[in-house]
Amino acid sequence: MEDFNSAYFADIFGASALNLALNAEIAKFYAEFTELGFHFSTKKAERPQKTLDKFLIVSYKVTVMPVNTQFSIAVHIMAGLGYHAGTDATSTQLANSVNTSPSFVRRVLAKLSRAKLVNTTTGKTGSCSLAKQPKDISLLDIYKAVDAPKAFAIHDYPEQKACMVSCAIKSALNTVRDKTQRSLEKSLGDISLADVVKDLPR
Repeated sequence: MEDFNSAYFADIFGASALNLALNAEIAKFYAEFTELGFHFSTKKAERPQKTLDKFLIVSYKVTVMPVNTQFSIAVHIMAGLGYHAGTDATSTQLANSVNTSPSFVRRVLAKLSRAKLVNTTTGKTGSCSLAKQPKDISLLDIYKAVDAPKAFAIHDYPEQKACMVSCAIKSALNTVRDKTQRSLEKSLGDISLADVVKDLPR
């Protein structure tokens, strides 16, 4: 498999077209997605310039505005453990359910373990199980355990001093986000893992 590093992308796009910092960010993005099971062509002959231009734009936007799915993946993992309550599961089994890599699942499990939501054992026979009954675990517990992002992100573009909207919009959006966040956390706190498991077919 190709080594997706900054030098590799500099070689493809040219140092003048893409600075080294951006090359490194794209390399990191590709490495993470490769680990999750995505595969990318590494043959330059298959990359006409027109395609490269689109690829560069899409890669840049995805790199700087990633979608964080750790919360939904954590709920998936916890629901899997709750669905088979009383039975331990390995990270490989859980990864097969999520359709991702065992190493990624183990990173999520480590956060859930620190929050005392799961019990884990290490070694060749390592496995994990819920530390509490599903009815005693709220989605808010899981949300906080994996440091999920706030309800929405506020852009960090510099303000334009000549525009009143530009100067004040971030403060206004902060107020909206705080209100939305409180509502989100209240809703998650009212939903238990048992509620989620109950909706899964048997």
